[in-house]
Amino acid sequence: MAGTERQGGAAADAALLAGRPFLITPTARSDGAAVDAVRALVRALGMRPLLIDADVHDAIVAQVSHVPYLLAVAAVNAAEDEALGLGGPAFDGLRRVAGGPVELWVEICSQNRPAILRGLGWVRHELDRLEQALREDDLVGLLTTARRRAGVGG
Repeated sequence: MAGTERQGGAAADAALLAGRPFLITPTARSDGAAVDAVRALVRALGMRPLLIDADVHDAIVAQVSHVPYLLAVAAVNAAEDEALGLGGPAFDGLRRVAGGPVELWVEICSQNRPAILRGLGWVRHELDRLEQALREDDLVGLLTTARRRAGVGG
């Protein structure tokens, strides 16, 4: 799992691969030697090969790639024109992600639609929880949970 919003050979950057997971989805028909060869190649590239079921793959990439892309699209589209150039690093990151190639993302979303729809439902639920917590001036619990799950602090 690595990449940027850029595309084409000129955008290639081997440093993006270092230490990143590479999800391999063998089936019952997969040749074991071929799977081992792919794992060895992935390790040689400096990535971490992980063997997972194809359905698990689709759910995971929806959660950590496809839905975040769509959230970036929503945030950028929701911002007023005059606000677009005034954001800090977090919003700039959202703008960068939302700037990905449209044709690629249309295809990805089409191919993984069920998992993405489930992921959007989960995010919608979390947004509702955040909205309620904000109305009740009770954000500490949700923010603390997110900080802990993000691997920051105790």
